Amino acid sequence: MNGNAKDLWKEYNDVLDRARYGQDPQTQDAAALHRKTWTAQVKVCLPLIEMERNAFISAQYGRLQPIIGTEYWDEKTEKYKTLGYDGDEQILDDPYELDVVTLHKLSFLRKRLVMLNTYSYAAFFNMFPEDRERLGLLAGLWKRLTRFGQCGPEELEQLFASHEGFMERNRR
Repeated sequence: MNGNAKDLWKEYNDVLDRARYGQDPQTQDAAALHRKTWTAQVKVCLPLIEMERNAFISAQYGRLQPIIGTEYWDEKTEKYKTLGYDGDEQILDDPYELDVVTLHKLSFLRKRLVMLNTYSYAAFFNMFPEDRERLGLLAGLWKRLTRFGQCGPEELEQLFASHEGFMERNRR
């Protein structure tokens, strides 16, 4: 994918403008407009999300590698689970196999510690609040776009406006 975030944002807005003002005959009905808008968002947003996911993993690789195969406490089921495993089968070997939703979820996972017959809980993976917030935005956009949903203009503006800053913060 060529171009920076501002060029992609302009390309996306051009597609929407043509569709909104009837300059594109393929968007005369609502379903066609939805498909065209969704397609434009997918073409532009998913590659940016992937770039940021890779940048974060690259910057945090040394911290992410050791937690694959590590147990965490699942508060919903009240059982231990192992990151990178589905039951007894290992499904992840490398941090680059972590999707953006799992990366965001890492900041909310806890380790349960037993001390003097009581339980204490510690963070499983610490990250800066701005990274947690950014990964939350990316995870939400990714989930919506991969389920044929559309993203709102405010979310898209936030994606493009903060892209360069996030990339700069996570350069190695």
